[in-house]
Amino acid sequence: MAKWEFVKSKLPLIEQLAEEEKTDKEIRAHLNIGHNTWHLWLKDKTKQELKDALSNGRAKSIGFKVKTTEDSLYKLANGYEYEEEDITYKIVPVKVDQNGVVVEMKQTIMNKVTHKKKMPPSAFAIKMLLANRAPEKWMEKSKLTVNTQDVTKIQKLNDESEEVYDFSNLTDEELLRYKELNDKAKKQS
Repeated sequence: MAKWEFVKSKLPLIEQLAEEEKTDKEIRAHLNIGHNTWHLWLKDKTKQELKDALSNGRAKSIGFKVKTTEDSLYKLANGYEYEEEDITYKIVPVKVDQNGVVVEMKQTIMNKVTHKKKMPPSAFAIKMLLANRAPEKWMEKSKLTVNTQDVTKIQKLNDESEEVYDFSNLTDEELLRYKELNDKAKKQS
């Protein structure tokens, strides 16, 4: 059987390996294919199914990660319950030598209590979820405009109001200080 026919028969495996985030090098090693041969096949338009298998596998992997991340964000935004165990251990001697010195100890569970706890909703997760699901309604928008007379204005856009701040009478030092404070405030929020 020619090498390409062998690899063609392994396309489902190649897709699975790509989904498991194996690198091209790892996939090549698994199939015992050389570097040059592999890359020639990837460039060859008659062997498009190899590229498709790699692309499909990697897309599934990325899709799974995105879905898992979205599920985690949703869980954080809504709060969730979890169980926590409190375990009390007792250390008991297992072996004692002829002089009465403990040689081996064993840890045994004396008491095990399970508590149900609730993680409250995360305000940050709620904000992220809303901003990404309905950005036109929940995303905070700022716009920096500079007019032709070097008047700097910052416009905060909200559904309810439109505020415009005019900094035309500030010195360069005052503008720099404002920028520093504004950047610091953004990092803290």
